[in-house]
Amino acid sequence: MPPSWLLALILVVCALAVFLVPNKQARLLRKVLIDSDSARLVGLLAAIFGFVVVVSTAYQIIVDLEDRREEREVRRAEAIERAWQRLLVRAPGNTGKGAALTVLVNEHQGLQNLDLSCRAIGDWNSEFNKCESRAILAGVEVPEAEGQTDLFGLNLNDAVVIQSAIYDALFIDVRMNGTRIANSVLVQVGFRGEITSPNIEATALLDTWFSELAPGSPGRISRSNISGTVIPWLAQLDAADLATNYFWADWPPLHAYPSISAPAPSTFFNDDILSRLLICRPPKRADGSVVPHLDRTPRLPSFDCDRMTIADARDAYPRAYARVAAAMSREERDAQ
Repeated sequence: MPPSWLLALILVVCALAVFLVPNKQARLLRKVLIDSDSARLVGLLAAIFGFVVVVSTAYQIIVDLEDRREEREVRRAEAIERAWQRLLVRAPGNTGKGAALTVLVNEHQGLQNLDLSCRAIGDWNSEFNKCESRAILAGVEVPEAEGQTDLFGLNLNDAVVIQSAIYDALFIDVRMNGTRIANSVLVQVGFRGEITSPNIEATALLDTWFSELAPGSPGRISRSNISGTVIPWLAQLDAADLATNYFWADWPPLHAYPSISAPAPSTFFNDDILSRLLICRPPKRADGSVVPHLDRTPRLPSFDCDRMTIADARDAYPRAYARVAAAMSREERDAQ
């Protein structure tokens, strides 16, 4: 394409040439090029041609858009197929299974009764009936959505979930025998099912809940933020592990979810249990107001905790520990 200055020069030269044409010749040119029947016919043909060009261009655009939509659908189907293959292939270690699971969850694929145990996708020793090397689900992301994400019958026995962020999800009839969760963020997540000897470390468990452990199976939670989380077996944790966990003073962990029917003593842990945890002053805004529960950055225990005693926490945030809290809704608790 010629430079713009050259185009401008050509236009100026053409304009000068038109102005220099004598009037007699100019009238003849106007008569031939504008007023004649031939000129009108040429104009009509030009209009028809222009209309055809516009229609054909519009049609081509529609075809291109449809082709692109089909290409996107093909790419989406291929991505889902690749995710299934990567997730279910037997491969211990971190082989991209977490990213594959994220794709399938976000694409609303049927994940009912999915077996992600070591026996299914890890290195399982059938002779000795034990896991030699676990499959790692790293970077699983279940974002906040308009509705809760329900996962039915997921088998996570001897699986490892690390560096993941899971929000507003419910694991129903889950199997978690020896499951390890580490360096992750779980917000408003529920685990109901067969939970045996879980190992959770350096994880933010906010407004999350667990069902009871299987009889005789110890669980481990260490170096984790357990604010507002229901852990019926918290008192069973090893004393050394228990002391490494923390909660914000206005958002204590619970023995059971508050309800109108559940009296406060069965809902909250006693001070003997809570005082063994790190109790941290909640974060505040610049104006001095306390940041609402779910607006807080789910910090892990590496941050500098401004510690409080259980007595100070009760005095500073009485509603968080009062009997009336048993009938408070989630919205009311978040608004404290």
